[in-house]
Amino acid sequence: MAKSIPAKKKKQTQKKGILQESIGKKLSVAIITYNEEKNIKECIESCLEIADEIVVLDSISTDKTEMISKSFSSVRFYKQRFKGHIEQKNDAIALCKYDWILSLDADERISTELKNSILSFKQKQDDETLNGLQVSRLTYHMGKFIRHSGWYPQYRYRIFKKGNAIWVGENPHDYISIQGKGSKIYGDIIHYSFRDLSHQVNTINQFSSIVAFTRQKKEKDFLF
Repeated sequence: MAKSIPAKKKKQTQKKGILQESIGKKLSVAIITYNEEKNIKECIESCLEIADEIVVLDSISTDKTEMISKSFSSVRFYKQRFKGHIEQKNDAIALCKYDWILSLDADERISTELKNSILSFKQKQDDETLNGLQVSRLTYHMGKFIRHSGWYPQYRYRIFKKGNAIWVGENPHDYISIQGKGSKIYGDIIHYSFRDLSHQVNTINQFSSIVAFTRQKKEKDFLF
Protein backbone atom coordinates (compact mmCIF):
# COMPACT_ATOMS: atom_id res chain seq x y z
CA MET A 1 0.00 0.00 0.00
CA ALA A 2 2.73 2.45 0.96
CA LYS A 3 6.07 3.01 -0.67
CA SER A 4 9.17 2.60 1.41
CA ILE A 5 11.55 5.53 1.45
CA PRO A 6 14.59 4.76 -0.71
CA ALA A 7 18.04 4.60 0.85
CA LYS A 8 19.75 7.97 0.74
CA LYS A 9 23.29 8.56 -0.48
CA LYS A 10 25.62 11.34 0.52
CA LYS A 11 25.78 14.35 -1.77
CA GLN A 12 22.91 13.07 -3.88
CA THR A 13 21.33 15.47 -6.32
CA GLN A 14 17.65 16.14 -5.94
CA LYS A 15 15.41 14.55 -8.54
CA LYS A 16 11.65 14.54 -8.65
CA GLY A 17 10.33 13.25 -5.37
CA ILE A 18 13.77 12.51 -3.89
CA LEU A 19 14.48 14.16 -0.56
CA GLN A 20 17.84 15.69 0.24
CA GLU A 21 19.72 13.98 3.07
CA SER A 22 19.61 16.24 6.12
CA ILE A 23 21.85 16.58 9.14
CA GLY A 24 20.34 17.51 12.48
CA LYS A 25 16.66 17.31 13.32
CA LYS A 26 14.51 15.05 11.16
CA LEU A 27 11.16 16.41 9.97
CA SER A 28 8.05 14.57 8.81
CA VAL A 29 5.43 16.37 6.74
CA ALA A 30 1.85 15.12 7.22
CA ILE A 31 -0.82 15.92 4.61
CA ILE A 32 -4.44 14.77 4.45
CA THR A 33 -6.23 14.62 1.10
CA TYR A 34 -9.49 13.97 -0.66
CA ASN A 35 -9.81 14.66 -4.39
CA GLU A 36 -6.88 17.08 -4.36
CA GLU A 37 -5.47 16.45 -7.83
CA LYS A 38 -5.37 20.21 -8.48
CA ASN A 39 -3.31 20.92 -5.35
CA ILE A 40 -1.28 17.98 -4.15
CA LYS A 41 1.62 18.18 -6.63
CA GLU A 42 2.51 21.77 -5.74
CA CYS A 43 2.04 21.08 -2.03
CA ILE A 44 4.47 18.15 -2.09
CA GLU A 45 6.99 19.99 -4.25
CA SER A 46 7.09 22.90 -1.82
CA CYS A 47 8.17 20.48 0.96
CA LEU A 48 10.87 18.45 -0.73
CA GLU A 49 13.81 20.51 0.53
CA ILE A 50 12.70 20.52 4.17
CA ALA A 51 11.12 17.07 4.65
CA ASP A 52 12.86 13.84 5.62
CA GLU A 53 9.61 12.02 4.84
CA ILE A 54 6.21 13.03 3.48
CA VAL A 55 3.14 11.15 4.70
CA VAL A 56 -0.10 11.50 2.72
CA LEU A 57 -3.26 10.12 4.32
CA ASP A 58 -6.01 10.02 1.72
CA SER A 59 -9.76 9.63 2.27
CA ILE A 60 -10.19 7.31 -0.73
CA SER A 61 -10.09 9.91 -3.48
CA THR A 62 -11.84 9.29 -6.78
CA ASP A 63 -9.59 11.56 -8.84
CA LYS A 64 -5.84 11.43 -9.59
CA THR A 65 -4.68 12.35 -6.07
CA GLU A 66 -3.21 8.91 -5.40
CA MET A 67 -1.45 8.66 -8.77
CA ILE A 68 0.12 12.11 -8.41
CA SER A 69 1.20 11.50 -4.81
CA LYS A 70 2.79 8.15 -5.65
CA SER A 71 4.73 9.73 -8.51
CA PHE A 72 6.99 11.15 -5.78
CA SER A 73 9.19 8.34 -4.48
CA SER A 74 9.58 10.19 -1.18
CA VAL A 75 5.86 9.99 -0.36
CA ARG A 76 4.42 7.28 1.86
CA PHE A 77 0.78 7.04 0.78
CA TYR A 78 -2.02 5.64 2.96
CA LYS A 79 -5.78 5.40 2.53
CA GLN A 80 -8.67 5.20 4.96
CA ARG A 81 -12.29 6.29 5.06
CA PHE A 82 -12.83 9.86 6.20
CA LYS A 83 -13.47 10.08 9.95
CA GLY A 84 -13.45 13.88 10.26
CA HIS A 85 -10.78 16.54 9.73
CA ILE A 86 -9.43 16.30 13.27
CA GLU A 87 -9.37 12.52 13.30
CA GLN A 88 -7.68 12.28 9.89
CA LYS A 89 -4.97 14.76 10.86
CA ASN A 90 -4.22 12.97 14.12
CA ASP A 91 -4.08 9.64 12.28
CA ALA A 92 -1.64 11.17 9.78
CA ILE A 93 0.55 12.33 12.68
CA ALA A 94 0.54 8.79 14.09
CA LEU A 95 1.93 7.50 10.77
CA CYS A 96 4.95 9.83 10.91
CA LYS A 97 8.21 8.33 12.14
CA TYR A 98 10.22 11.43 13.06
CA ASP A 99 9.98 13.50 16.25
CA TRP A 100 9.29 16.84 14.54
CA ILE A 101 6.22 17.14 12.32
CA LEU A 102 4.84 19.80 9.98
CA SER A 103 1.10 19.41 9.36
CA LEU A 104 -0.26 20.80 6.09
CA ASP A 105 -3.46 20.85 4.08
CA ALA A 106 -3.19 20.01 0.39
CA ASP A 107 -4.10 23.58 -0.63
CA GLU A 108 -1.13 25.00 1.29
CA ARG A 109 2.45 25.68 0.22
CA ILE A 110 5.69 26.47 2.05
CA SER A 111 7.04 29.93 1.23
CA THR A 112 10.73 30.41 0.45
CA GLU A 113 11.19 32.34 3.70
CA LEU A 114 9.61 29.58 5.76
CA LYS A 115 11.63 26.93 3.93
CA ASN A 116 14.86 28.72 4.83
CA SER A 117 13.75 29.18 8.45
CA ILE A 118 12.93 25.48 8.78
CA LEU A 119 16.25 24.43 7.26
CA SER A 120 18.02 26.68 9.78
CA PHE A 121 15.89 25.35 12.64
CA LYS A 122 16.77 21.76 11.74
CA GLN A 123 20.49 22.50 12.06
CA LYS A 124 20.26 24.15 15.49
CA GLN A 125 20.91 22.30 18.72
CA ASP A 126 17.65 20.87 20.01
CA ASP A 127 15.90 22.76 22.82
CA GLU A 128 14.42 19.95 24.89
CA THR A 129 11.81 22.32 26.35
CA LEU A 130 10.46 23.47 22.96
CA ASN A 131 7.45 21.50 21.73
CA GLY A 132 5.90 23.63 18.99
CA LEU A 133 6.37 26.46 16.50
CA GLN A 134 3.66 28.85 15.36
CA VAL A 135 3.63 29.68 11.66
CA SER A 136 1.87 32.60 9.99
CA ARG A 137 -0.60 31.69 7.25
CA LEU A 138 -1.07 33.98 4.25
CA THR A 139 -4.31 33.36 2.36
CA TYR A 140 -4.65 33.78 -1.41
CA HIS A 141 -8.34 34.38 -2.07
CA MET A 142 -9.74 34.60 -5.60
CA GLY A 143 -6.68 36.25 -7.12
CA LYS A 144 -5.41 38.34 -4.20
CA PHE A 145 -3.37 37.88 -1.03
CA ILE A 146 -5.30 39.02 2.05
CA ARG A 147 -3.12 40.99 4.48
CA HIS A 148 -5.85 42.78 6.44
CA SER A 149 -9.06 42.30 8.48
CA GLY A 150 -7.40 39.95 10.96
CA TRP A 151 -6.48 37.45 8.25
CA TYR A 152 -2.74 38.20 8.40
CA PRO A 153 -0.54 37.47 10.16
CA GLN A 154 -2.56 34.45 11.34
CA TYR A 155 -0.28 32.49 13.64
CA ARG A 156 -1.09 28.85 14.36
CA TYR A 157 0.94 25.90 15.62
CA ARG A 158 1.88 23.79 12.61
CA ILE A 159 5.34 22.48 13.53
CA PHE A 160 5.53 20.38 16.68
CA LYS A 161 7.08 17.47 18.52
CA LYS A 162 5.28 14.18 18.15
CA GLY A 163 3.68 13.16 21.42
CA ASN A 164 3.39 16.75 22.65
CA ALA A 165 0.70 18.05 20.29
CA ILE A 166 -2.71 17.02 19.03
CA TRP A 167 -5.35 18.37 16.66
CA VAL A 168 -8.45 19.45 18.60
CA GLY A 169 -11.56 21.62 18.04
CA GLU A 170 -14.88 20.87 16.41
CA ASN A 171 -14.96 19.56 12.84
CA PRO A 172 -14.23 21.09 10.43
CA HIS A 173 -12.68 23.91 12.52
CA ASP A 174 -9.53 22.50 14.03
CA TYR A 175 -6.30 23.68 15.62
CA ILE A 176 -3.20 22.18 17.20
CA SER A 177 -2.88 22.19 20.97
CA ILE A 178 0.61 21.68 22.35
CA GLN A 179 1.93 20.81 25.78
CA GLY A 180 4.75 22.93 27.14
CA LYS A 181 6.81 25.66 25.53
CA GLY A 182 6.10 27.15 22.10
CA SER A 183 7.68 29.78 19.89
CA LYS A 184 7.30 31.37 16.44
CA ILE A 185 9.17 30.82 13.19
CA TYR A 186 9.68 33.32 10.37
CA GLY A 187 7.94 32.81 7.02
CA ASP A 188 4.47 31.95 5.77
CA ILE A 189 2.37 28.96 4.89
CA ILE A 190 0.62 30.13 1.73
CA HIS A 191 -3.02 29.05 1.66
CA TYR A 192 -4.71 28.89 -1.75
CA SER A 193 -8.26 28.93 -0.43
CA PHE A 194 -10.97 29.41 -3.08
CA ARG A 195 -10.46 29.35 -6.83
CA ASP A 196 -13.69 31.26 -7.51
CA LEU A 197 -17.04 32.14 -5.94
CA SER A 198 -18.59 28.81 -6.89
CA HIS A 199 -15.76 26.93 -5.15
CA GLN A 200 -16.23 29.08 -2.04
CA VAL A 201 -20.01 28.50 -1.89
CA ASN A 202 -19.55 24.73 -2.37
CA THR A 203 -16.95 24.61 0.41
CA ILE A 204 -19.18 26.57 2.78
CA ASN A 205 -22.03 24.15 2.07
CA GLN A 206 -19.78 21.15 2.71
CA PHE A 207 -18.45 22.61 5.95
CA SER A 208 -21.92 23.53 7.21
CA SER A 209 -23.00 19.92 6.66
CA ILE A 210 -19.97 18.68 8.61
CA VAL A 211 -20.76 21.06 11.48
CA ALA A 212 -24.39 19.91 11.53
CA PHE A 213 -23.38 16.25 11.57
CA THR A 214 -20.79 16.86 14.32
CA ARG A 215 -23.22 18.72 16.53
CA GLN A 216 -25.95 16.16 15.99
CA LYS A 217 -23.54 13.37 16.92
CA LYS A 218 -22.56 15.21 20.11
CA GLU A 219 -26.21 16.18 20.79
CA LYS A 220 -25.25 19.85 20.82
CA ASP A 221 -27.69 22.70 20.22
CA PHE A 222 -27.52 24.58 16.93
CA LEU A 223 -26.89 28.32 16.90
CA PHE A 224 -29.78 29.10 14.55
